[in-house]
Amino acid sequence: MVSRVYILGGGNIGSFIAHSLRSSPSRSPDVTFLLRGTTYRNFLKRYTVFLSDQTTDPPTHSVRQITEALPSGSALLPLEIPSLVVATKTHQTKAAIATLQSRLTRDSTVVLLQNGITPPLEQLFPDTYTRPREIWAGVVTHGINSDRKFSLRLAARGEIVLGPAVNRTLGEESEDRKKPWLVQTLEGIEGTRTLDSKDELLKCQLEKLAANAAINALAAVNGVKNGELLAMPEALETMKAAVREVAAVARAMLGGDLVEGGDEALWRSVQRVVELTGENRCSMLQDLQAGQKTEVRELNGWVVEKATELGLDCKVNKELVEKVKALEREKGIPEVEPEAHDDIYEHPRARKRVLRKVFGHRKIEQNPVPAITRRVLAN
Repeated sequence: MVSRVYILGGGNIGSFIAHSLRSSPSRSPDVTFLLRGTTYRNFLKRYTVFLSDQTTDPPTHSVRQITEALPSGSALLPLEIPSLVVATKTHQTKAAIATLQSRLTRDSTVVLLQNGITPPLEQLFPDTYTRPREIWAGVVTHGINSDRKFSLRLAARGEIVLGPAVNRTLGEESEDRKKPWLVQTLEGIEGTRTLDSKDELLKCQLEKLAANAAINALAAVNGVKNGELLAMPEALETMKAAVREVAAVARAMLGGDLVEGGDEALWRSVQRVVELTGENRCSMLQDLQAGQKTEVRELNGWVVEKATELGLDCKVNKELVEKVKALEREKGIPEVEPEAHDDIYEHPRARKRVLRKVFGHRKIEQNPVPAITRRVLAN
């Protein structure tokens, strides 16, 4: 029996995960997208994800069919969701998970794929009694662009790194626990690896944060592709300074250098990211161009908050936050993202599929409730 993966969020990362899972030659799971508003309605026109891989010569193109999509607030969702990938924007994560809290159990596996550092789990899952035991988070370094929803362009190959969001207790460490099915399935995606502890994951997240903090805000402010920053002397110096600030925060948190070789080695790592993703338009620039709220507060803003907490200077990242927020105001992007009030439109195929499971394969009436009521009353 083929298991099902639910993916919350239809942006670049969620779409890439869906395409990759459906590309598995050996064990391709069924995939259900959980989407909001216009994103859901746009998906109903295609039921596919298109990927143009620009890292091959010549570029290759592939289309993968996705088996199902539902609104994230749908009444047709199962009572329990065993395997969930959360691929929303960082600032949307808490509200997005809240819509599914009643369907997540202790036996569910949740994988969080967002930029930045994983928020405290008590914020995402306030009820400790129903909080899933298996909560993992990931770092995605692939360079992915899109001109429209569910149509992706892989500009640079990176990797996906997954690790537990909670360290195991002493009793659990002594057990030979297998990775949950969802994590094993994601490991089947090319360029994916797993870590053993939350501490290892934090180091990976901080290393990516150094690149995001240095590249995204500056590319967004200047309206350029990543690689163009290397030809801008002032931007280059600002990037180096932003990386030094992240390195100082990481050193205070970890008790040592983030990467072997110190600040210079970390800067060389970030520089390699810029070179590899030279033709990529970073997500922050894409958000500004689309008139959407950026993740600058979750990236550079997180560095500022942590530096303040640790008593460190962080003026460069603070200035970058202010510049990006000024651009958001110029474009009329609200400071607080408006709450989505979706008209929960169910695709007829999804509605019929669920109703057949409940009422059998007989002909389904347009509104079965009155018929059910009549049968109950008749008995």
